[in-house]
Amino acid sequence: MNRISRFALLLLLLLGIGTTACYQPIDLTPAEDAHIPWVHCVLMPDTVQFLELWYIDASSSGKYRPVENAEVTLEVGRHRNWNGDFYYTSIPFQRVGSGQWQARVPMLNPTNLQEDDDVLHFRLQVVLPDGDTLRAETTFPLGSVKQDIATSSDLFISEFDLNGKHYSYPLADIPQSHPTLYRHEETCHFSLPSSNAVWIYKVGVAEDGKTFIEDALATNHEEWTDSFNRTGQTFAVSSEPWALSMYPDVAGRPLHFRYLRFPAGDYRGGEVVAISGDFKGPHYGLTGPMLQLAIVDQAFEKAKAQFQGVPYEDNILTTRQAGYLQFLTVSTEYDKYLKDVAQAELLQENTDIVGIYDNTNIYSNIQGGTGIFGAQIPQTFYWSCGVWIFK
Repeated sequence: MNRISRFALLLLLLLGIGTTACYQPIDLTPAEDAHIPWVHCVLMPDTVQFLELWYIDASSSGKYRPVENAEVTLEVGRHRNWNGDFYYTSIPFQRVGSGQWQARVPMLNPTNLQEDDDVLHFRLQVVLPDGDTLRAETTFPLGSVKQDIATSSDLFISEFDLNGKHYSYPLADIPQSHPTLYRHEETCHFSLPSSNAVWIYKVGVAEDGKTFIEDALATNHEEWTDSFNRTGQTFAVSSEPWALSMYPDVAGRPLHFRYLRFPAGDYRGGEVVAISGDFKGPHYGLTGPMLQLAIVDQAFEKAKAQFQGVPYEDNILTTRQAGYLQFLTVSTEYDKYLKDVAQAELLQENTDIVGIYDNTNIYSNIQGGTGIFGAQIPQTFYWSCGVWIFK
């Protein structure tokens, strides 16, 4: 376990990644009073699910130790709409490392989720070596984010010069039965599910290829958002002017610090959400099906150059290193947890992880311990303002 700031913890949760080597190590010397069990398990659309299980020091000394021997069980309940009953299946977690466990949950395979409209309810049980039992429950989110593809008949042409060649992608003359076959979008709009909260943040790509989180972003539907992390400024300045002009309904709207939170609620009325900001780094000049065509073209050009033995300069179409929006549709429990951690981060960035988990203001649904048991559906969509920048 590593020493990380509140912000680093939040990014860890939002990005869904493990602890990285860039953090300073924390003292893992066992302590007699390190007896608060901590659980972290966030279910995702994947066959394999992961869980972390540690003891943390109640005195906030910064000492942790893994739980090595425990009986961890996940009960999966399916809600059959035709009779309203839940049918539970028990799945064991297996220890795969120090404080780390995993389980195979076939019903969370993305294919199964698409084909199954049942409500999935989960009950977690952890029996510790001393016989104490931890329990928690969560329900998998219903619905996901959809990218809106316009069906306008306007004739757009996306074009650029690359490696000494000009590329042009006009709207194809296609049958009405396939109105989006070669439709391309120069801006990004999305339909959000109403049954669960949605968190959004913007990822950019630096010159060295590393990713970073943008500091501020805005939306055209500010009235739907949680205002807790407004910066006090509005979206009025952008290093790339098209980020303002191509999103006129976002211009002038309040900026939010690092992420947008859209609470659950049936209030969206089918309208789509646009997101923009003073975003840095390279981005694609379009999205949708036409982008895939451009990517295929560049893959062909690169393969042809390699076959002929001539130089070919890589670009964002071959490396896929372009800025994108990350969406997280989260369970009620995980939403509460993220909100509390985010608010704590706004108050103080340089506090280690112990301070967070010892803070009684941080939401936890772990009965008999602390931490979180929740669920999320992560989705990635490229962001564009209609400008091609090749470096």
